[in-house]
Amino acid sequence: MGNKSLRILVYLYIVLLPLFPSKLRVASIPVNADIILGGIILLYALLVILYKNNRNNFIYGIKDFFSNYFSIFATLLLVMMLVSSVYAKYKLPAVSESFRFSGYIILYFIIKYEVNDKNTIDNIIKCFIATTSFLCIIGLIQIFTRIGVSEFIYHGSFGTRVRVPSTLGNPNSFGGLLLLSIFPVIMLCINERKKKTKLLYLICSLLMFSNIILTESRNAWLGLAIGSVILAIIYNIKLIFAFLGIGTVTLLFPQVSTRLKELTDMSQNIGRIRLWEIALIIIKEHPIRGIGNGNYQKLYSYYITKYPQLRYNDHKEFSVHNNYLKIQSELGIIGTIGFLGMIFSAMIRIKKLISMNIDDKYVAFFKGALASLAAFAFINMSDDFFMVPKIASYFWIIIAIGEALHYKVNNSVTIQEGL
Repeated sequence: MGNKSLRILVYLYIVLLPLFPSKLRVASIPVNADIILGGIILLYALLVILYKNNRNNFIYGIKDFFSNYFSIFATLLLVMMLVSSVYAKYKLPAVSESFRFSGYIILYFIIKYEVNDKNTIDNIIKCFIATTSFLCIIGLIQIFTRIGVSEFIYHGSFGTRVRVPSTLGNPNSFGGLLLLSIFPVIMLCINERKKKTKLLYLICSLLMFSNIILTESRNAWLGLAIGSVILAIIYNIKLIFAFLGIGTVTLLFPQVSTRLKELTDMSQNIGRIRLWEIALIIIKEHPIRGIGNGNYQKLYSYYITKYPQLRYNDHKEFSVHNNYLKIQSELGIIGTIGFLGMIFSAMIRIKKLISMNIDDKYVAFFKGALASLAAFAFINMSDDFFMVPKIASYFWIIIAIGEALHYKVNNSVTIQEGL
């Protein structure tokens, strides 16, 4: 009964995470999906205390946790986050981001070692695909109704442009989430033999592709191109011709071609360049340990006062828009080693998983996931999605179900049933 409740909470978290408004408060208390994540962690702790089987899984999990590099690097990054809270000028964001990151690790641990049966893995994948597809439907509705897009309506020579954010509050964030989703779904569609299921995956793929275009996120478009090339290399080089054909047709739309030209327009890029210059100044001043977790945004006003030529609009707080510069400027060398090690080891683990004795549909999903994660890692050079809860949580969930499959195979439990 306890594990069933735990599974239900995990499903609810996956489905409701992007639907809860990020800044909703009731009587000054935040009301968001963190409440569900807290419930998952609390319930798991109670199960470990009360039941021997859960306690045994926990003990085995702790022993196994440090047997792969992904967990080791993630722990190293967490430790550096917690240590930085001691010397950070602004303690609250340092502690807050550290606890949020620890929540991701605990969720990863629970999925990998406790709710790791075949049905749960299948349901997690279904919830993930259904949720992102539903967000895409909301995105299409926004195009016609203009609900929730008032900040993202632009008027130009090609008429009115609307960038869809769905429920994520920002089109760039929505594009980042869809980039994590689209390639696994494309691969499931290619692999599927049942016509009705194949059609369903095709519809989901088209929904995701159309919404990536509608976000008008140049970063997501670039990630889509990079992921397409990687997927063609991983699966079948002939795919590159299909992707090139689709890309060529897409370029025929004036809004798309005009938006792409802005990649070389310095007036469109100067803001982020200035943000990166501030990060480089911080790195030069604090090369070893950084300024503390979450403190770039808080110290932004200090640095633009000190270097007024780097001011960007009238913002008093602003994120660095580069996850790698964020980590190095806030957590120093050790933080960067932990972060880079975590990303590379995650992709190496998925590559290894693809060659293991698991069902073809899981192989297809994770071939797509490998392309998505590589592209996602690339676009974080001009965004910081690894720290956005509505996106980062899904990164951890994808890694967790992959690790759950690893754990099952390594313990001689072969999963052979499809989605």
